[in-house]
Amino acid sequence: MARLQSRHASQAGVVRLGEGGFGTTYRLSGRRGNQPVVLKLMPEHDIRARLSARLEQQIGAITALSHHEDMVTIAAWGTRHGRWYVAFEEAVGGSLAQLVDAGGSLDWRRVVRLGVRLGRVLELAHDLGVIHRDIKPANILLDAQGRPLLTDLGLGTLGCSFSLGTPAAADSLAVAAPEAARTMSLAPESDVYALAATMRLLLGGRGHSSRRRSEPPPTLIALLDWATAREPARRTSSMAAFRAELELLDDGHHRPLHIRLGDRLAG
Repeated sequence: MARLQSRHASQAGVVRLGEGGFGTTYRLSGRRGNQPVVLKLMPEHDIRARLSARLEQQIGAITALSHHEDMVTIAAWGTRHGRWYVAFEEAVGGSLAQLVDAGGSLDWRRVVRLGVRLGRVLELAHDLGVIHRDIKPANILLDAQGRPLLTDLGLGTLGCSFSLGTPAAADSLAVAAPEAARTMSLAPESDVYALAATMRLLLGGRGHSSRRRSEPPPTLIALLDWATAREPARRTSSMAAFRAELELLDDGHHRPLHIRLGDRLAG
């Protein structure tokens, strides 16, 4: 952190945004002209060596995947005094957690299209041996145009596993696969569960009294039920299979997807 601050001190302001499951988050303004970045500084922990080794093996693939059109781009990464930091390009439109927390929901067609887009990038990650580990509404950010972007790919074990009592950890556990409470050696099926559970929340599945523009079709509900089976062997077999099933329900998955959080109900 000190190295990043000194490098940009003459041209960037550093603002502490708060603490969560990933430790401390900062906003660095003025980097790369006028484009800010968000810096996540991971906490120290007794098991950091094993987890750091895993991340070190995967960070190249994670950084490359971050340039996908449906991902938040990683601007910088590294370690300082045994602590990982990752800096992301800032997504200024908020996160879908704000929608869920306000009792809002998305029209089922938008939820399906979101699942297709995120499923596609997660399929690529799984092909490279990278598991996201922390898919949830708070990790789906929106850019200035309202385009949803996935963040924190592969960082889950360095984050919420350290601070299980934080709101960030509670949000993760709300959509995490059951096996995530028992082991950090997760498989692609765990990401399938978390994506499907996140989609269910965005449909209004947390029990809020949110109105929907239209009821989701039984086929979608059955697909989400299948993807969130408690036993991994009973779930949709892969992210590729889950994404392919979602595409059958989406007649506009090639069109852009934009989500605004200005209204209580986004659709």
